[in-house]
Amino acid sequence: VAARLQAAGRPDSVTVGEPTYRATGNAIAYERLEPLSLKGKEEPVPAWEATGALSEPSRRAGRAQTPLIGREEEAGLLSSLVERVNREGRPHLVTVIGQAGVGKSRLLRELMSDLDTSDDPPTIRRGQCPPYGAGIAYWALAEVLYDEFEIRDSDPPEAAWEKLRSGVTRLMSELGDESAGQRNAALLAIPLGLEPPEELRPSEEDPQRMREALFSAARAVVEGIARRKPLVLAVDDIHWADEGMLDLIDHLTRWVRAPLLLVCLARDELLERRPGWGGGRRNATTISLEPLTADETRELVEALLPSSGNGAGRVVPQVAERSGGNPLFAEEMVNRLLEEETAEADALPSTVQSLLAARLDSLDRLERRLLQSASVVGQTFWEGALAPTAAEEGLDLGKTLANLEEKDLLVPSAGSRLAGEREYAFKHVLIRDVAYSMLPKSVRCRKHVEVAEFIRERAGERSDGVIGLIA
Repeated sequence: VAARLQAAGRPDSVTVGEPTYRATGNAIAYERLEPLSLKGKEEPVPAWEATGALSEPSRRAGRAQTPLIGREEEAGLLSSLVERVNREGRPHLVTVIGQAGVGKSRLLRELMSDLDTSDDPPTIRRGQCPPYGAGIAYWALAEVLYDEFEIRDSDPPEAAWEKLRSGVTRLMSELGDESAGQRNAALLAIPLGLEPPEELRPSEEDPQRMREALFSAARAVVEGIARRKPLVLAVDDIHWADEGMLDLIDHLTRWVRAPLLLVCLARDELLERRPGWGGGRRNATTISLEPLTADETRELVEALLPSSGNGAGRVVPQVAERSGGNPLFAEEMVNRLLEEETAEADALPSTVQSLLAARLDSLDRLERRLLQSASVVGQTFWEGALAPTAAEEGLDLGKTLANLEEKDLLVPSAGSRLAGEREYAFKHVLIRDVAYSMLPKSVRCRKHVEVAEFIRERAGERSDGVIGLIA
């Protein structure tokens, strides 16, 4: 459909279909087009033409506001850490870890909201590590500097440099080291993509010494900001950060001498890259967010749905079960019900589909193949049913299953419906659904035959009793 929409669009324009329009309508302005007749589609396809970016991304009309449920202890801990760094005048690193959609950003929003409305709010700065961050050095640092020194993307390079130079110089003067102002500004111009005057450009050619100089300049600026007022520095998605950014966060935690709370949000993948992240330190805390309990999930869904309409009484348990304790999944399912005015909770919103598909795409190829084969069996499956896939791909079945279990995608079952076979289950029913949808139909057919043969052979004389599984 995307290729046909492209062909039907006007030259020098961007034409999108309904899934893209729904996913980006709060950030991009669109003009609705007449439905397009596309090859291979019986009915005309709705289409929109992008006209520009909205200056202030907004929450889509009709979408539910997410209350904070089941995270009261974690929210209290974050608030107490703000008080601690303010009292002790020292830095503290807190890392909030959890899978996509489990509530990391929502927890941070709650903290920011509480701080904004406090009697004496601290300075708040925020940076984000983009998915392609490994190829862009210190992106999050650049965002913090842009915010602190009020540098805009529309600023000419000369104006941006002057804002950086004057801002850093003022901070260094307050720290009693005015002479370091222009030197540090020239070093910090690097992650901002700015060119300082020729006479100020760093002459150091050794990469390690250059990195040390940059870290020293960043530390001095962060310390200067925090000396004015306690600083809460939030960095989103550090599992995508480049290695230099991770090392810089570690450096700031060790060497800043001022009240600084570093709040980092990360998925579990961070611990695969840095197993010892924040470990063994008195000034580091890790908050691991688990899925909500069944009762908390139902409470969340009830809070999101109107008290009447949309078959709320029947839909609540459906959404709560399918979301598997993931607040984002629950929110997106409710939003689809509200936007489409339907009472059917079975269809998977494109936002959730994309999120889970991206997670599966990030797996090792062999791990992903095994997970897809397991999805053919169902929500629960047996190790032996995957033996043909293991032989075909040349993988170590036990080790690969252990890796998927460690990555929180699979869980071992307490018992098994087939004697002598280890049974596993997908941690989340939606993971299984998305893994299955990623299989080509021709492969699905072949895999279903393999599974049926496995069950028939393992059941032996009791095959009549498992005819439902084979079917």
